[in-house]
Amino acid sequence: MLGLGINGLGVVRSLGRAGISVLGTWSAREEAGRLSRYTRPLQLTAERSSRALDQLLDAMDGAGDRPPLFATCDADAAWINDQQDLLRKHFRFHAVDRELFGRLESKRGIVELLREQGIEFPHTDHFETMQQFEERAAALPMPLPTIAARTG
Repeated sequence: MLGLGINGLGVVRSLGRAGISVLGTWSAREEAGRLSRYTRPLQLTAERSSRALDQLLDAMDGAGDRPPLFATCDADAAWINDQQDLLRKHFRFHAVDRELFGRLESKRGIVELLREQGIEFPHTDHFETMQQFEERAAALPMPLPTIAARTG
């Protein structure tokens, strides 16, 4: 488990309560999951590098054949996806094509992907500057219309 912040804590608790042992990594003292009885915590440098991988592999000694690797934050998911060829030798994880991951890691990329696939989504704007935001906000009808709750 990469990351023992609030997301990691939730996953660790679920796995631990099911009797699954977890090696969890943490980099900052505020990551509450490092104190969970359901994990064996391992402190890693915040920067994901070959050194971090070596630390992780050393700590996993005897963990079995390619245990699953979970990312609990966008940065670790990006590291797994970027290093998937190397990491796949040691772990099991979900990954996608690097170009697709690049699109999925940004809200703008997701919106463009949805549009290309013809999937409906709420109106979404992207602003490069505060001036753009203010101009578009000024054009909104005031007060904003409310959407009536649907029943039935």
